[in-house]
Amino acid sequence: MVASAEDIEIWRRMTRTVRPLPGRSVPPEPGPLAKRAAEPPPVPDAAASMPRAAPVGGGLDKRTARRIRRGALPIDARIDLHGMTREQAYRCLTRFLAESQGAGRRLVLVVTGKGQGADGVSSGVIRREAPHWLARSPNAARVLDTAPAQSRHGGEGALYVYLRKRRP
Repeated sequence: MVASAEDIEIWRRMTRTVRPLPGRSVPPEPGPLAKRAAEPPPVPDAAASMPRAAPVGGGLDKRTARRIRRGALPIDARIDLHGMTREQAYRCLTRFLAESQGAGRRLVLVVTGKGQGADGVSSGVIRREAPHWLARSPNAARVLDTAPAQSRHGGEGALYVYLRKRRP
């Protein structure tokens, strides 16, 4: 079977966010692409290629994942990043996740806001960047899964973040 360009990109994105079990390595990338002379390769759109709240880790059972998506688990802590600059929001989020994991919290709510510019047009820099921040080091090592928040918890302007158990 030959992998498509989309399959390979998904594989690359996911393998950047996983840590192999001890004694194991990340499996090799899928096989080469089939040559298609009539079809030009798709141009990736950075905003469209990264889902708003992509899972960043594995090991979460289906029942817990479903309960997170439904907003059925109690939220242990929350942070509101409204009104911050991109750099301030990143630093606060990273510190918040480290402190929350250290305190043994599992489910936290990250309120990014929907982001509205002065002219009424949605800008949402923090909202757009937060999933990327969660998927990169040092936060990726703390985050087990993410999901968009239910409307009662902020809807499109918030994310549920399920943290890994703290290590002894």
